Amino acid sequence: MALRPVWSGALLVLVGGLAGVQLVPWLEHNSGNTGQALNVRARQPLTPDQLSNMVVSGLTVSPSPGSDSPTVQLQLSAEQPMVLTGRADEPNVRQVLTYMVENSERFDAGVRLDCLDALKAAVRDQQVRLALLNAARKDQNPAVRMKALEALRDTAGEDDVRQVLVDALEHDSNPGVRVEAVNLLVGSLDNRPADADAAPETPEAAPAPAPGEDASFEHVVRVLQELQRRDPNPYVRLRSAAALRQIGPREMQ
Repeated sequence: MALRPVWSGALLVLVGGLAGVQLVPWLEHNSGNTGQALNVRARQPLTPDQLSNMVVSGLTVSPSPGSDSPTVQLQLSAEQPMVLTGRADEPNVRQVLTYMVENSERFDAGVRLDCLDALKAAVRDQQVRLALLNAARKDQNPAVRMKALEALRDTAGEDDVRQVLVDALEHDSNPGVRVEAVNLLVGSLDNRPADADAAPETPEAAPAPAPGEDASFEHVVRVLQELQRRDPNPYVRLRSAAALRQIGPREMQ
């Protein structure tokens, strides 16, 4: 029997209403999962779970007006996609950047290089320093190791950094890394105060030598002499010889 127009309309309204009752909760449940990234400032640290699950889809480092610390924009896929923006010297940005440097097996070399470029302005921070030292020693990519050494340039005269430079000279398999270590070591010696080796005018004015300073310098000279004689790369041998000539007058004082 054919439905009358009135009953047909009523039936359609009823079906539509039932469908709406089911559809609205479904839409509300899924509206938060749009796939669009959430733009946030780096005010809160990421949780350990967010760090361990995040995937970096983009990293931009740009100058910050009036600051030596660059602005970093990170496009992350974590529990929810987000764009994290802040200066590299902000603790929560540093947290993410150092995490990526320290977990080199999870992030590609290009991302790690960008992280190092951003972190070099914060090299005085202990967390950053440790991440750079570790990358200079252990990262599998020689470009990353070289970039880590470059980021440590301003602290090359400090004991922990100098030791990493000497380790690179003695053990790093990449000649480019060894040359960078030579350059930084010589630069750190040249950056000592101009009167550091000058004879004092009176005994009372004589500064006390820093403990181990002479021994550290002699070790650097010995390592450079060894490189000059035996390094398999001719450019490393030439650069080591040039470095010895450059610091030679200091050695004789």
